[in-house]
Amino acid sequence: MEYAVEGSVRKAGNRVRISAQLIEVETGNHIWAERYDRELEDIFAVQDEVARAIVAVLPGRVEKAVAERGQRKPTDNMKAYEFVLRGTMHWTRLNAEMMAWNGDALNMLGRHEEGRNLILEAMRLDPLHPPLYDWFLGGVLFSERRYEDVVQVLTGGALLNSLAYAWLAGAYAYLGRFEEAHRTLETFIRERRRELATANILVEADTIGTLAEAYQNQYRLKADWENVFDGLRKAGLSD
Repeated sequence: MEYAVEGSVRKAGNRVRISAQLIEVETGNHIWAERYDRELEDIFAVQDEVARAIVAVLPGRVEKAVAERGQRKPTDNMKAYEFVLRGTMHWTRLNAEMMAWNGDALNMLGRHEEGRNLILEAMRLDPLHPPLYDWFLGGVLFSERRYEDVVQVLTGGALLNSLAYAWLAGAYAYLGRFEEAHRTLETFIRERRRELATANILVEADTIGTLAEAYQNQYRLKADWENVFDGLRKAGLSD
């Protein structure tokens, strides 16, 4: 039988509240749980206390090596311990970030559902995720023709570049909200011109060919990039 320890640490001023529980992995049963309120400098003593309590409730069920590892005294360097916790947090968020990027890549390959599921899982793993995740999700939803959801996601702060404005303008147009579509299209044109100017590309006319043609290279499926172009046409951008 295998066991897992889970818990949380909350800090307020110079005090910490530590909640810990021991779970039987196979069954999900909670074998033991406890809460500790301590001064911050006592955190390592609490760690020892938790380890001893866990070993005490598992007589005969924890191998000797596991028990010995649980009783090893950790570092007493608070700064080092803090850096370990911070590093673990950032590493966990990077796993989430790679998942979001993979979800975006799957969407551009035409594997929309797989991409959406990965992005949503990344959001679950990182509840404080950056707007980039919402941008990825908005792109998947546009490919899936879920235009109401596109509007909801992108207007929440994920308008990171001109392609996001293209999705939003198209979504408004497909929904028949043409006033909002035209207004968003104006922002798209302005943002896209700025991006192209940064790349030293001169735009002589505001058309799909001059402003949006490069998006075609990002999509594997013709139907997906045509969906973007058709949305821009409905919003008022000419060929």
